[in-house]
Amino acid sequence: MTPSSLYVLEHLHHALDMHVHAAPDIINRICDDVDMARAVMATGMDGAVIKNHYGGTTQGTLDVNRLAGKAALFGSLTLNHYVGGFNPYAVEAALGLGARVIWFPTRHAENHTRQKLRAGCDFNASIPLRQAQGLRAVGKNGELTEQVIDIIELIASKDACLCTGHISNEEALAVCGEALRRGVRRIVLTHPDFTLNRLPVETQIHLARQGVYIEKTLFTASAGIVSAAELLIGARKAGLHRCFLSSDYGMVTKPAPWKGMAQWVSLAAENGFSEQETALLVSRVPRFLVGLDDDPPSP
Repeated sequence: MTPSSLYVLEHLHHALDMHVHAAPDIINRICDDVDMARAVMATGMDGAVIKNHYGGTTQGTLDVNRLAGKAALFGSLTLNHYVGGFNPYAVEAALGLGARVIWFPTRHAENHTRQKLRAGCDFNASIPLRQAQGLRAVGKNGELTEQVIDIIELIASKDACLCTGHISNEEALAVCGEALRRGVRRIVLTHPDFTLNRLPVETQIHLARQGVYIEKTLFTASAGIVSAAELLIGARKAGLHRCFLSSDYGMVTKPAPWKGMAQWVSLAAENGFSEQETALLVSRVPRFLVGLDDDPPSP
């Protein structure tokens, strides 16, 4: 049964989108930071994390929040070559400025480049940027590099959120394990149902039981890779207190991110999720991940 518009609006209230692409960006986006902040305030959402493959978003979100008069947006840093790759100095500065999320490499991850060539396309966009050697979290010895361990320690020291980005599954497992050992409380396995880094649901369940949070993006469903119903079933299997729903929207071919989150609320209801269960996925878990709540949601 399709939920009413009033139901969707009520449950969009306090939602938080952990994965939004907004202008300014090299890639053309459907909205900018100001648009996103206005939508957050109009809908009563608790905010959105702004992600950019080409650098950090913290300064921009701080400026928008100052104009908005509330913390509507949360800044992040993506560790591609544009910021020096696995650069602890960039991470230290971003966290010092208030970044809440550190994304491991995306466009410049070796895994991204390998999967892009295999698929015969660029998963981001056809834009004229120089090619770069792929970044790996592990060295030739198969162990995490000193820089990666340094970055994990920096994230732990600020109680910030680590997202695995587009690195390979083997690297992601190593990063998650090390982050757990070093006391990182907010670890996200980035869209593990997407083509770039698809992991079996059984592995997702195992990681969730260890303390990792599993992201389910509407973009994955909209691209026809895994249906929204399958993503929601996977979230239930892994434990709703260890999963969250995000849009991963911002591209001009998709609805605006806040409309994506409204669609997630509707889809959850259509698939039999209760109000409390939906709140876990779109609000309570994301609120913890960005630090709005200090205590993680309980089962």
